Order: sequence, then structure tokens, then C-alpha cells
Amino acid sequence: MSEFLNSEIVQKELYDMQNLYNRLSTLVEDLKSLEPDEKMEFLEQTKMLVDKQRIFHTRLTLAAREDESIKDIVENMDKLSVVFCGSSMASTLATMSDKLTSYMDGLTPPK
Repeated sequence: MSEFLNSEIVQKELYDMQNLYNRLSTLVEDLKSLEPDEKMEFLEQTKMLVDKQRIFHTRLTLAAREDESIKDIVENMDKLSVVFCGSSMASTLATMSDKLTSYMDGLTPPK
């Protein structure tokens, strides 16, 4: 495995993203029954996860310049993203972040 992926910081980020994903996946089953403030919290946490993924993807992309195994990972992520989402991973994550912000703005009561 590459030095990048073995890094303590990278391992912590992956662990944090996995924990956040696990928390969100248990909440999604009850999404329809959540109160508005709980829905907002769900959206905020989902956006946090997407933003963490965006940062991680950017770090992977930068590491790919010097590490062939990371380059392969990034290329495979982008290929899968195009197949399943119709755009690159970076574009998909940016769109997801924008849509979540839009949803959160729609739930925020006007002042």
C-alpha cells in the first residue's frame, strides 16, 4: 500500500468518513418521520461527509502525481463515477454539495 494511504492522518480521515457514513445510513431509514430540525441536521451531516470526500478526492488527485497506485485508484473512481453518475468524481461531489446547500436553504425559515 502507498505511503499516502498508510499515513496516520489519511487513516483518521477515512475512519471519520466511515463513521459519519454509518451514522447517516441508520438515519436515512427514518428520514420521512424526522422533525424539521432533525432533517436539517441530517442534511448538514450529509454535506459534511460530501465535503470530506471532496477534500479526500483532491488529496488523492494530488498524491496521484507521484504515486502510480494512487493514480490507478483515482482513475477507477472517475470511471465508476462517470458510469453511475454521468460525470467525474470531482464534478459529482461538487454537484452533490451544491444540491445539499440548496436543500438546506429551502428548509431554513426566512428571517
